[in-house]
Amino acid sequence: MTGTIDVGGAMEQAQSDGQGKLYVNVEDEKKIAVVDLKSMKVATKYDLGDDAGEPGGLGFDAKNHLLFAMCARPNVCVVVNADDGKVLATLPIGNGTDNGGFNPATLEAFSSQRDGTLTIIKEESPTSFKVEQTVRPKRAARLVR
Repeated sequence: MTGTIDVGGAMEQAQSDGQGKLYVNVEDEKKIAVVDLKSMKVATKYDLGDDAGEPGGLGFDAKNHLLFAMCARPNVCVVVNADDGKVLATLPIGNGTDNGGFNPATLEAFSSQRDGTLTIIKEESPTSFKVEQTVRPKRAARLVR
C-alpha cells in the first residue's frame, strides 16, 4: 500500500519497528508521531516533555522498545519508551544534532552534531542510560549522516 500520511508538523528522521509501526520526529511540535502503517494513520504522538528541544535525529532499540530522540535547542537526547511514550531519561548531547541512530550490538545510541562532535549514549539497562563520550573527530573528518 502506498499513500500520504499527514503527521501535522515538520517531519525529521524516522525509524520502523518492522512490525507495522513507524516512529517519526515532529520537530516543530517536540513530539514523536507513532504511525500505524496498516491503517496509514497517526495512532498517537508522544510528547518529549518540557526539557526537550526540537528532535532531529532518532535511534530505535527494537529489542527493548526504546526511542532515542536527539534534540537541538536545548541539546539533549530524550529516551522514550516506544510502547507508551513515557520519558525515561534526558541526557546532554553536543550542539545542533544533525542525525541519530542506535547500534544494537553495543547498546549505544549516537548523535552527530553540527558543532563537529559525536555523542555516544550507553544503554546500561532498559531503564538506565549515560553519556559514554562526546568525541571531536580529527580536522576534516566526516561524521555519520
